[in-house]
Amino acid sequence: MSCGMATIDNALRGVAAVTAVAAVALVAVGPQWPRAPMADATQQMSDDALQRRADARTKGYSFLLRSDDSRYPGRWCGGTIRYTLDLTLAGAAGLDPGQEAARWATVMQRWTEASGGHYQFVYAGQQQLHTDDAGQIDLAAVAPGTIGVTYVHDGVGDPAYRATAVEGRTAGNGGLQVTSDPSVPGGMLVGDRGFVMIDADDAARLPADGMRQALYQHESGHALGLGHVTTGDSIMNGTLSEDRLTLAAGDRAGLAALMAMPCTP
Repeated sequence: MSCGMATIDNALRGVAAVTAVAAVALVAVGPQWPRAPMADATQQMSDDALQRRADARTKGYSFLLRSDDSRYPGRWCGGTIRYTLDLTLAGAAGLDPGQEAARWATVMQRWTEASGGHYQFVYAGQQQLHTDDAGQIDLAAVAPGTIGVTYVHDGVGDPAYRATAVEGRTAGNGGLQVTSDPSVPGGMLVGDRGFVMIDADDAARLPADGMRQALYQHESGHALGLGHVTTGDSIMNGTLSEDRLTLAAGDRAGLAALMAMPCTP
């Protein structure tokens, strides 16, 4: 992996799962996992003006999860969102667990500030977060209202942390699971829990307070409901680069759009 000024050829991925909590047509009961990356996340979601503005890549943001059954994309309701860390592989890769925890605190504080306090991220301690035999994240191990962060590998090492999502040039993977209740206004595609997986070896190769922290900011953006964009300065751009190390105007606009949408937990 090159760490020069050129764009790093590491893909960053976001995925989403859906859980139904009522009789919802076309949405399966129970997590649908894994789901393919939402390649169509920037398609028009409805005739709603807010949706049309939100979908425009030229505005610098897109949404990770959308559904024809919902006017609004996957998003979290305002309030406290807990996050946990599994630093098991961080130490094994030569990363300092204490410094990594502090780095994640900085990442979450940036989202809090960008939301104007609409979201408050609270560290809920270390919590093991493994993958299953198929190399997929075990979302059932993440408590409701929580984003679980874990460090993984792409095939060599502890099988409990093997993740197919970071194979090849992919340095990280993030997403969210939502619930849908059509009987409640604003109750469709509401964030229930999220996750972030970081390739520990890739993270160890990146400058700690530069592209490594940018990687964490990007993947946690997926856990909040933001999708990939092509905008050059956006943290949600799908590749790592020293040219985009912090939140840009488009990232903040996307977060603001999610916050403005009706949401009933």
